[in-house]
Amino acid sequence: MLITATNIFPKIESVYRWGEEVIHNEESVMILKTKELLYEKVEERIREIHSYICPSIVCFKIKKNSKMYLQWM
Repeated sequence: MLITATNIFPKIESVYRWGEEVIHNEESVMILKTKELLYEKVEERIREIHSYICPSIVCFKIKKNSKMYLQWM
């Protein structure tokens, strides 16, 4: 299992530059929770299934987290 849990924020408005165009688009944001050692595999899988050429895939380093949650993961 690559992902322990996911939060999905549907229908957000995104504004970004693609080439010379400014794009206004409706998108969704997902927060995927996984272990750091699985990041590369998660990124690879996202790239395989995502419809965008250049999806935004960001990893946040957690300074602290509840021990109980980490054990559950």
